[in-house]
Amino acid sequence: MISREPNRFPEKTKGGMTEVSLKLVCQEEVAVIRLFGDVDMEDVVSIRNAVASIVKGGCYQFVLDFSRVQHINMTGVGILVESLRKLRDLNGDLRLSNLNMRLQHVMEITGILKVFRIFKSQQAAVESFKHLRRVAA
Repeated sequence: MISREPNRFPEKTKGGMTEVSLKLVCQEEVAVIRLFGDVDMEDVVSIRNAVASIVKGGCYQFVLDFSRVQHINMTGVGILVESLRKLRDLNGDLRLSNLNMRLQHVMEITGILKVFRIFKSQQAAVESFKHLRRVAA
C-alpha cells in the first residue's frame, strides 16, 4: 500500500537553484504526481520510475498534475503514452489535470487529447475514479 504522506522524488539543479521535479501524494487510492518546471528528459525518467514503483505497490490509478509545468517535450509526451498503455493493460488509468494553454496545444498537435482524459483540476481528476470504484463494488 502507498503511504499517505507526500513523497519527494529526485531533485535537480537549474541555474544554481534546486527544484523538485515531481512530488507524489495519494488521495482516495489514486496516486497524484505533481510535476514542477519544464518536463524534460530527466523528468520523464523520474515519472517513469515513479509510476513503475507505485504500480509495484498495487496502485494503478494515476493523476498527473501539470499546474506548475510550462513546457513538455516530445519525449515527455511519449512517456505519458507509454505509461497510459501499461496502466490500461493492468486495468488502471492515467489522467491529466491543470494543463495550461501551451500544454493543451502540444497535446492537441500530438493527438494526445483523443487518448487521455483531461480535467481542469486535480480534484476533479481524482474524483473521476470514484465512479469506477462504485461500478466494481
